[in-house]
Amino acid sequence: MTFFNVYMDESLAVATVQIGFWAAVARLAAVPAALIGPSLSRRIGFGATGASASLLAVLGMLPLALIPSPAAAGIGFTVMLAGTSLRYPAFYVYMMERTPERLRSAMNGANEMAAGLSFSLMSFIGGIIIVDYGYSAAFLAGAFLSLLGTLLFAFYVRKRGELDRL
Repeated sequence: MTFFNVYMDESLAVATVQIGFWAAVARLAAVPAALIGPSLSRRIGFGATGASASLLAVLGMLPLALIPSPAAAGIGFTVMLAGTSLRYPAFYVYMMERTPERLRSAMNGANEMAAGLSFSLMSFIGGIIIVDYGYSAAFLAGAFLSLLGTLLFAFYVRKRGELDRL
């Protein structure tokens, strides 16, 4: 998410108004995705919803990395943001349901700290990757790391027998 607008401007020479258009479309698409979350979570479970939505976000990163076009980048960004908006609440509820009440504040703090560190580290390292290897490599690295995390989470959820409804 950090490099979307810079990529659109610098690599694809997209006008500022068009970058704003795609950013707005992505944020608007995130609203129904987030609203679908509770019913989907009730149907297939919070863990399965979190894993599936995270996979959707990963798939959204692929057009950004592999297709150098403003439309592909905009659609990919939209899919990624929608998947993220669906994943976050499902994962949060999943995590809090499994955390003893006395540890929920600490778990929430650890989760937010890990997320913040991940975003800042990816932004820092992503900038280095972009300079040395280009935007495509940075987006692929982000997709790969997100996929790795998604697979680890899905493995955990499956091991607990919670992916059976998928």
